[in-house]
Amino acid sequence: MIRFLLAFVVTVGLAGAALAQNKPGGDRFCKKYASNVSEIAKNAIAQNGSCFDPSKGMHSSYQAHYDWCMKTPRDEVKGAAGNIRRLARQCAPGAKPNANAAMQPGGDRFCKKYASNVAEIAKNAIAKNSSCIDPSKGMHSSYQAHYDWCMKTPRDEVKGAAGNIRRLARRCTSQN
Repeated sequence: MIRFLLAFVVTVGLAGAALAQNKPGGDRFCKKYASNVSEIAKNAIAQNGSCFDPSKGMHSSYQAHYDWCMKTPRDEVKGAAGNIRRLARQCAPGAKPNANAAMQPGGDRFCKKYASNVAEIAKNAIAKNSSCIDPSKGMHSSYQAHYDWCMKTPRDEVKGAAGNIRRLARRCTSQN
């Protein structure tokens, strides 16, 4: 009987510890995570614009990293942090000598085209499925917000964001 009780207590204790790891990280944990990985990704993207890949967490948006962390189990967040570090090490050493040109902001003409296109894509997706709206991922129909962001963001990052918005729009409208 004592062995049974001891085994039961150990099993419940281990299950409780496992469940605690499956809870989202919390404010302090997620602030640290978002700060670290957004800086790692920012530095990698600055060295090699092709590192930008929001679908894999390779972006410098602190708020997007923080928001994702706040709703994701700690173990998964820790795994994502390791994956972002690994991706940064893999892609940043391959930086091209002329990568600085791609790191310049897009300019007026480029940004007008970008803002017009992605605002329309997001608007159509949101019209089909209102749950598609997610401003933290660029899924909004504000031309001015897209344009302003583009004017201060490196071209390669803008191109990556456009591709990501198209993927998000396809994904969320197919769930409708």
